[in-house]
Amino acid sequence: MDAIKKIYQYAEPNLTLVGWMGLIGFPIYYYVWAYLFPQPYESLALRSFCSLLFAGIAFRHAFPKVLHRYLPYYYLVSIGFCLPFFFFYMMLMNGWSTEWAMSFMASIFLHILLVHETKVMLIQALIASLMAYFSAYYVMNTEPSQPISLTYIPIFIFTYVFGNLFYFRNQVSHESKVSIAKSFGAGIAHEMRNPLSALKSSVDVLRSILPTTQSSTANYTLTAQELEQLHEILTNADEVIHSGNETIDLLLTSIDENRVSTSTFKKHSAKAIVNNAIRSFSYPKALDKSMLKVTIEHEFDFLGSDTLLKFALYNLLKNAFYYQNSDHFQVDIELKRQDGDNLIVVRDNGIGIAPDQLDEIFKDFYTFGKNNSYGLGLPFCRKVMRSFAGSIDCRSVLGEWTEFILTFPDYFSDQVKQLKLDLMKSKSVLYIGQAEVIYHHLLEQAFYQGFSMHIISLEEAIHREEFEFEFDVILVNLEKLSSQWDKLNILE
Repeated sequence: MDAIKKIYQYAEPNLTLVGWMGLIGFPIYYYVWAYLFPQPYESLALRSFCSLLFAGIAFRHAFPKVLHRYLPYYYLVSIGFCLPFFFFYMMLMNGWSTEWAMSFMASIFLHILLVHETKVMLIQALIASLMAYFSAYYVMNTEPSQPISLTYIPIFIFTYVFGNLFYFRNQVSHESKVSIAKSFGAGIAHEMRNPLSALKSSVDVLRSILPTTQSSTANYTLTAQELEQLHEILTNADEVIHSGNETIDLLLTSIDENRVSTSTFKKHSAKAIVNNAIRSFSYPKALDKSMLKVTIEHEFDFLGSDTLLKFALYNLLKNAFYYQNSDHFQVDIELKRQDGDNLIVVRDNGIGIAPDQLDEIFKDFYTFGKNNSYGLGLPFCRKVMRSFAGSIDCRSVLGEWTEFILTFPDYFSDQVKQLKLDLMKSKSVLYIGQAEVIYHHLLEQAFYQGFSMHIISLEEAIHREEFEFEFDVILVNLEKLSSQWDKLNILE
């Protein structure tokens, strides 16, 4: 099942084009083979069905959300039917004619491109070919003049085998880059967790030794102001550790699943995060902070992760300072509203970006003019913004300026409502008590909003281990359990 999903994810960026080509191509070539260059056999019904299958691929995003999980299987079945089955069947029905032998060979190349997993593709081709043979010679009850043309078989086998070998080399090259990125992310996680854990331990020790601000003990030489400052430092350090660990988890999830985790998304103020990013950014030089100018034309809230947005801004600031080219360098950050969307615009007067590079900078592993760079910063920014139901775009004039525009949907827009519904699907609720009116009401809400609902009795709950209570919300019906306080104490 994972292989099928991987095939779909690999092909997904090109599926709209593929869908439209199949939707239009099948009926057009019916006219070609039926009227322009007539063949012994043609089937408008079969071509219409293939065209309909490709229409589903072209308009896959219009399907209800609940059906999206089945798209990889729909894609695999559609490709199997419309390529190896259809073209082999038509070749058989047309007596292994040269035209259809060449058409079948062309379908082999398309099949290799669209189903890149060799084992799945070969199994699919074998099953589809057998079904086509059965359909042509048994179901249709056709008497062929030439059941099998042995001269074509070696050519078809050669095409399948060597086509896969050459394609496999490109696939290995791509996966090696992905492997480098995963190793890079895992290395960061490994190197950061140890010092963060040590820092966490130090913070805990300091907190246990230092008296609280409400302590009546006077056996220390620190002033109340100094003591308050120390506690503030400890609190800030603790927040940094939490933020760092959260970022590691989110980055690793992004690398592994090619998407950003949305599990921690909630409502945030864009202004607060921008100010926090500017304050906490590690500037290359002490005076660099003075080169930043922030303009707040419009304050707005968004649904997302404060940590992810902050690190996306870090990436943009790091690139801006890396590519500065004058003593009058300046970075302008502006929050504003335009055409119904909320924007964060980051503009600098650095070296700029060449027009032919603007389409490349958001691609994985693309980098220019940087040493020891993996080319993952801007692709990560794009993933972050897409996870917020927004976008990031770049405009630039080489030698003059560069501008990154981060677009956020309105907090009350349909995009954010859909994002909230998607978030709800990952949530779980445990109800402890008997199945009564409140439980049935929750069950109804679970059906419409997509979260999972579980119910257990109090007796079952007290016999569970602590790790078995990993739910987002746990509800206990105290009204019906008022006579069982001893068991509730055990549960607590």
